[in-house]
Amino acid sequence: MDITKLKDRLEPEDYAALEKHVADLIAQTDAARKESTEGRVAKKQELERLQAQQEKILKALGLSLPEELDNAPDMAARRADLERLAAQEKRLQKKLEAATAERDQAQAKLQGTLKRQALDKALAKHDFVDRDVVEAFIEPRLQWDGEDLIYVSEAGVPSSLEDGLKGLVRSKPSLLRNLEQGAGVPGSHGANPNMGGGRFERIAAIGRAFFGKSTTH
Repeated sequence: MDITKLKDRLEPEDYAALEKHVADLIAQTDAARKESTEGRVAKKQELERLQAQQEKILKALGLSLPEELDNAPDMAARRADLERLAAQEKRLQKKLEAATAERDQAQAKLQGTLKRQALDKALAKHDFVDRDVVEAFIEPRLQWDGEDLIYVSEAGVPSSLEDGLKGLVRSKPSLLRNLEQGAGVPGSHGANPNMGGGRFERIAAIGRAFFGKSTTH
């Protein structure tokens, strides 16, 4: 993800901290990947060398099974080497997985911040009867398509967040405060739905009036 595109969207100190964090994660991931790759190559070469040596010893001794050499000190040492290499590979793999997980968490946090900022900016352009209701309806329909945040309508049609919000307002103008006198919610005779209760009660009540269902589910 090219975070330079986010420079204008974040505060300078937030962007600087994010840039440093992402750079550190990339460096850790690259180092772990390089170490893991080099470790696999070295392990493969060592295994091939040990297998060739083992076959040579077995042939010289007239043996056919490695188990027949269990008591041989040299083979015991070779097996210890193999176990050490296997343990090293596991440690490298864990390092790589940890670095990848941390990078993914940082990206998810960044996307959450950008999503919140984009939603706040788009909602601020309209004077809604109750912003919480619209936000509860819009937010679950936002998805990331690569680096683009898109809105997916109830019909499954993708669009930009602003276009999706404009379409919602056009289809349900009663969501806005600046209605002509008497042009309230259909069936409410010009009055707004019950605004009493807590935030979730208001979202549920107004959601049923505007959308015909609760937006809290």
